[in-house]
Amino acid sequence: RYLSMERTQTSFIVLHVLPGRDSTVIRDALRLRLPDVDVWKSAEFSWRSRNFWLVQTGAGGALTVAAILGFGIGLVLVAQAIYSITAENIEEFATMKAMGASDRDVHFVVLVQSLICGIVGGFFGLVVVEPFAVLLRVMVSWMSVPYWMYFVVVGALTLLCVLASLIAARPALGVEPARVFRA
Repeated sequence: RYLSMERTQTSFIVLHVLPGRDSTVIRDALRLRLPDVDVWKSAEFSWRSRNFWLVQTGAGGALTVAAILGFGIGLVLVAQAIYSITAENIEEFATMKAMGASDRDVHFVVLVQSLICGIVGGFFGLVVVEPFAVLLRVMVSWMSVPYWMYFVVVGALTLLCVLASLIAARPALGVEPARVFRA
């Protein structure tokens, strides 16, 4: 039936191989018999489809730009929040420095504050993703959130918090320890 179709009548044809048959052997036989036709196994087709949509259509570029913008906006928001917390507690940082705390100690305190904010916010964000993904699968059946993506998000969030803490630690590092002793 396929051989009598015009090129415009089909884009893909799916073949199911009977149990016990080697799909690689069948694929290779079809490639020999139909040299002008691309014949792929499921995994090959999946890879080529993803590659097409991410690389050749521009969707991958748009997703990359959106991810970079999201990271940048998140970095600014977290840095601003941690900066505000640091500025509000500048007297405590002055006290720490008056007691002999090093810049490294101050950085560590700000980093811990940033990571706590990131863990709390990230936990709530990741908990909300799965119910929404389940709800959206009703409308978009092929949508999925692979579990490895959660680890990528946690890694990106950790990097975001570390960078934000480096930005937000500046007022605490510049405070004079003598500030504590002024009336």
